[in-house]
Amino acid sequence: MGGYLRAQKCSPVLRLSFDTEAAVRSAWRRVCPDAPVAKTIEILKETSNGGVYRLTGTGVIAKRALRETALFERLIYQDILAKLPLRALRFHGFLDEESSGFSWLFLEDAGGIECSLENETYRKLAASWLARLHVSAARIPFAADLPRYDAAGYRADLFSGRARILQNLGNPVFTEADRAVLRSILGYLDRLEEWWTVVDEFCANLPLTLIHNDLQSKNMHICEDQNGTRLCVFDWEYAGWGLPCKDLVGLNLAVYSETVREAWPALNGRLLQQAADTGNLFRVLSAISWAAEYLPWSSAQMRRLHWYNADLQKILRTLG
Repeated sequence: MGGYLRAQKCSPVLRLSFDTEAAVRSAWRRVCPDAPVAKTIEILKETSNGGVYRLTGTGVIAKRALRETALFERLIYQDILAKLPLRALRFHGFLDEESSGFSWLFLEDAGGIECSLENETYRKLAASWLARLHVSAARIPFAADLPRYDAAGYRADLFSGRARILQNLGNPVFTEADRAVLRSILGYLDRLEEWWTVVDEFCANLPLTLIHNDLQSKNMHICEDQNGTRLCVFDWEYAGWGLPCKDLVGLNLAVYSETVREAWPALNGRLLQQAADTGNLFRVLSAISWAAEYLPWSSAQMRRLHWYNADLQKILRTLG
């Protein structure tokens, strides 16, 4: 699929302002007053919606995010992952900025290198970790507190994406080639709507569990410690309770099947491959819906829709 699971280089360290450094140090001191002081503060990512910072010498990453996002990730790290029988990043604390609408999360610094799913060794490691996550999390009592990702939700993505494309089809900024792509996507979406009962019937046979929902290379690192090689997964802001399909894309499905065999014996072979192919479909539907929302203001979204059109064609051919 166009760009969803390609390896991405780590973001360069950005120049740090005094105000940012002071804010990070102050937040860390308030959360852990007796913890080691960071030698330096590195900006790993910074946007209008927050930032991610490395506190060098402490083994800690600070993440500043909108309060709702930060509270949700705290739930995932502190109340769910920490209680599952698998190795996850250590959660060090949470701080609300109160009046600003932002909050801080402090997490173990995963370090390591990005987990490219083009590397077969990493694909197997990711498959084993995700399988253990899915099976163990299927029994957690937090399902009602998490966003739901089921077939009905992706059907809603289909509808919203189609409606937004139709609203913008006559936009004079689009070339005739752009409009041809938009009409092609609309045709595929119409076919999918007619076929959706098949998707519903297939998904009814799949388990529901905690899913990460955004497994790109940049959100998974391969780390080495005294216990050997391990996978560190972070950025859980899009996680939820739902079908495992999207998490399966790019994994070594034989390793996944072997790991879940005892709990989910039916999820193997052709059924598992169909689940991963369906995950590809769900990814594109969500991506089309998101890109179409910004069509009137961003030419970059039109470029993405060119990719998604090609992806959708391939996926429909694969799914038959």
